[in-house]
Amino acid sequence: MKKLTFMIDDWGHKELQEYLNSLKGMISVEIKNEKKLEINLKYDETLITPDIIKMEILFFLELQTRPSILAFDKHYKNKTSDTSIIIDDLCCNIV
Repeated sequence: MKKLTFMIDDWGHKELQEYLNSLKGMISVEIKNEKKLEINLKYDETLITPDIIKMEILFFLELQTRPSILAFDKHYKNKTSDTSIIIDDLCCNIV
């Protein structure tokens, strides 16, 4: 069993948790919907991959055409370093 957490810039959807639980290989899904959508998952790595989970979430929320993943955590068990990227002003000038 592996863990995975996504922080997504979206309000969420009431049926997302039920949909993710219905996927083969998903063990548990917990969704917190405050200002951002936080999705905590436990899954069987022999039945489903993190890439498939990510694509299922983005397609369900119809977010596949815009950047919306703010953070993710694979809950890696070995020692790692933390990296934070802070963008003060994210603005796209379209000419």
